[in-house]
Amino acid sequence: MRRNWYNTIYTLLLNSEDTLAVAHYPASGSYIDVSSYSHCAFLVGLGSLDSILTLQVKQDTSATETADIKDLTSATETIAADDDDQVFLVEFATEALDSGSNFHYVTLDVSGVAGANDYGSVFFFGWNAKTLPVTQPSTFPATNHTILAG
Repeated sequence: MRRNWYNTIYTLLLNSEDTLAVAHYPASGSYIDVSSYSHCAFLVGLGSLDSILTLQVKQDTSATETADIKDLTSATETIAADDDDQVFLVEFATEALDSGSNFHYVTLDVSGVAGANDYGSVFFFGWNAKTLPVTQPSTFPATNHTILAG
């Protein structure tokens, strides 16, 4: 079955390469609803660094940060101060979210001592959509089988 990127993978640029601040990507009010995907990831492309940083996926019950926000277990990465020009992927299955308590929004928490000389870009990817648009050929053949005379 032929599928195209647009219909199967959701991508979102959360910041262009700029100073990487201690913050949530995306910010509160824009947390990403991942209930439509079975797998997701935050991709962080780094420029120059001076600080040790921690990337941690956080889960919440709404797009706006609530008092219930919490870490997603095993969805974390530590970046060394000398990891200049590296790429880090923090991947997770949405089944790991606390869906029984209605956690289906995520953000990437960047913590540490990010300073004016720490640069990076943050992307979000969601794939294996739980529903896809219907695809079908524009025309159907007159018959779906051929009988061979023998």
